[in-house]
Amino acid sequence: MDKVDLMGLTNAMVDITVEVEESDLITLGMKKGFYNSSKNINLSEFKKIIDGKDKSYCAGGSPANTIINASILGLSTSLIGTVGDDDLGNFFLEELKRYNINSLVKQVSGKNGISYIFITSDGERTTTGNMGSTREFNNYLDPARIFHTALYETVSHGEKAVQMIDYMKNNGSLISIDLADPEMVTRSKDLTHIIEQSDIIFMTEEEEEAVKNYDSPDLVSKICKENKTLILKMGKKGSIVMREKEEHYIPVYPTQVVSTCGAGDAYASGFLFGTLRGLSLRECGHMGSYIASRVCSSKSSHLSLNHMT
Repeated sequence: MDKVDLMGLTNAMVDITVEVEESDLITLGMKKGFYNSSKNINLSEFKKIIDGKDKSYCAGGSPANTIINASILGLSTSLIGTVGDDDLGNFFLEELKRYNINSLVKQVSGKNGISYIFITSDGERTTTGNMGSTREFNNYLDPARIFHTALYETVSHGEKAVQMIDYMKNNGSLISIDLADPEMVTRSKDLTHIIEQSDIIFMTEEEEEAVKNYDSPDLVSKICKENKTLILKMGKKGSIVMREKEEHYIPVYPTQVVSTCGAGDAYASGFLFGTLRGLSLRECGHMGSYIASRVCSSKSSHLSLNHMT
């Protein structure tokens, strides 16, 4: 049996997107543009702010977003995770069917994980969430051409997620990791090992700084010396793609920004699509940037199904 092109391990959250004012974020005590732990949020004001506002729902979790977009682009895909047995869990499973993704998602008793995404008028996204039933998953032992996950998953699932990365690596999969958030870099107990195992590494400038402040300050420079591919995402400034002595600056593609939610995940889907289709490093970067621009031009974290190739 042929290997699936792209397999992801995700915290199978349902994204609930709400348009808010900058003042709402201040009231809640949230840091704009980042993930905010619910422990640090003014929960007494939370319900007041979101009640009465329009909400949109989509299957989420950073790796899930990447897998969904990759499937829309035409890759064969599968997804590992866990959902609850409530309406949101059922919704997540139905979304995988709609996007033609091979579901390796386990359903258990309990509430599904939720990610609240607050969008301000400039299109910037600020997030918080509740993990719900996502903290467990079934091992899946059939390697893919590329195995993709994020530090969100390795922090929340710990040793079990790292063991899956090791298994996939040892059985011929390329490993793709998104560093996800500076807080995840700081909290990761296995960062050095994960980066050593990874072939393709996505990070933002803030995550790069967090890596430099980690226990191994030379980790970023080592990446580019070990035939790994590093993608440095710089928001509206574009991105830089690097592999050993090869380096390319990739500009953003002009678009009317509606929401930046899922832009980095979309970039990853385009870049990994290009990798699996044999494009050059520079072409992969342009593919990632273009797909990110398409997602930024809509309220969804995903491409529309009419992008299917």
